[in-house]
Amino acid sequence: MPKTKQYCPICGKDQIGQDQQRCPQCDADLTCFWVLDALPEQGEVVASPVGIRKMKIWGLIGGGGILLLVVSLGWMLYQNHKVARTLADNQNRLEQVNRTMLALVEKIEAEKEVIKKEAFLQKINSQQMASESKDLEPRAPDAKPEPSQAKSSPSQVNPEPRQPKPEPSQVVRQPPLSRQTRIVRPTQEQRPFFWYETTDKDTLWSIADRFYHNGRYYPVLLIMNPQVSLYEIKAGQRLKILKNPKDAVYVFNRSIVRQGSVVFFWYHIQPGDRPQTLSRKFYRAEDQYSIIEKLNPNLRFEPGQRIKIWLPDL
Repeated sequence: MPKTKQYCPICGKDQIGQDQQRCPQCDADLTCFWVLDALPEQGEVVASPVGIRKMKIWGLIGGGGILLLVVSLGWMLYQNHKVARTLADNQNRLEQVNRTMLALVEKIEAEKEVIKKEAFLQKINSQQMASESKDLEPRAPDAKPEPSQAKSSPSQVNPEPRQPKPEPSQVVRQPPLSRQTRIVRPTQEQRPFFWYETTDKDTLWSIADRFYHNGRYYPVLLIMNPQVSLYEIKAGQRLKILKNPKDAVYVFNRSIVRQGSVVFFWYHIQPGDRPQTLSRKFYRAEDQYSIIEKLNPNLRFEPGQRIKIWLPDL
């Protein structure tokens, strides 16, 4: 390194050679200053190519991992959204199918009721036509006995011996029953009963099956409770129930009539009954009054009048 002139940082004297270890003016030790001046200035740090390559590789790996993580999260969110939307669509389709099935079942039940009622009306018409045609058939005149060709003389006829009549003492006659000895059955109002409060799951059939041990006895409930409709049982209604099931059997047998294979129910007209109310009471719809009118051509809607009602499952 060439020798140059320096200055003293203590007193400021210049033109001091580097071979001088002390300042000629202030006698300060300049060795440390010369050492500092001899050091090179801050240089650039040169990295090796291998380190740069490794840094680039790790940077690419880190960036790729971050990108892969972001893509994975996005894909998972998309799949979750897709699954949720699919589940919602499936739920909507299932509800739609359930509604369609319920509507179809109701339609089938309604068609069954219509078919049953039409078959019943046809049967009634055929029975009426058969009875009318039977009344219109010509009847053969009564056969008269042919006179005998030769009358026998009284002398030729041997009279048959007469049987002796039984003496009056031999005929035993039972005296008629007096009013006190006749069997008098109580009416529906006189039979012991209790009150039952209905629930939202009750039907007349289930109530009759529960208390009378047979659901076919449900007309007894209509007799005991004339204000009740067959298909409109609501929770909280109070019904009269016969305590003895044998009484229910007796009332049921007295309240039905059989015509061939068809069974009818005797109903007594109540105050306020009209064609629409009777149709809704027994057939759920107000437009089925023709069934009642067909069975009762002399219907006058007088309270107490007895009419025939066709009920299902009797």
